[in-house]
Amino acid sequence: MPMIVMLLLFAAMMYFTQRQQKKAQASRQDLLNNMEIGSEIITRGGLHGVLSATNDSEGTIELDCEGVFLTFERSAVLTVKPANSTAVSDGNDGFAEHVENRAKSSDKEESFTDQLADDSEHALEDLQEDTESIIKSESPFIDEK
Repeated sequence: MPMIVMLLLFAAMMYFTQRQQKKAQASRQDLLNNMEIGSEIITRGGLHGVLSATNDSEGTIELDCEGVFLTFERSAVLTVKPANSTAVSDGNDGFAEHVENRAKSSDKEESFTDQLADDSEHALEDLQEDTESIIKSESPFIDEK
């Protein structure tokens, strides 16, 4: 009798495990089947891009990553964010936006580097002053010969 109960528990565990795996597999297949041109894709390797073309016969997709078009297997897709609009972009709009944002951030970077250089100069001046004052003072740590 105890052996039958253990077999029934084992069979129930296997059934529920397979059921969960089938549900996960079905939801992944729906995700891959419902990809639209313009959807934002993240691959298993961590690459972010916009879906620009699909090839169902070869099982591949083409991603637009800021003007660089890359071909991946459909199985490389990790997540899909639906397209924001139904219109397909030619890819140049995103690139122009990227260039503008880069120009704005480079202005900030330049001001940051200027500030860093000024801070370094002040720190060097302070260090030199401290060194001179230590040398001029009668410090027990400095042996005079």
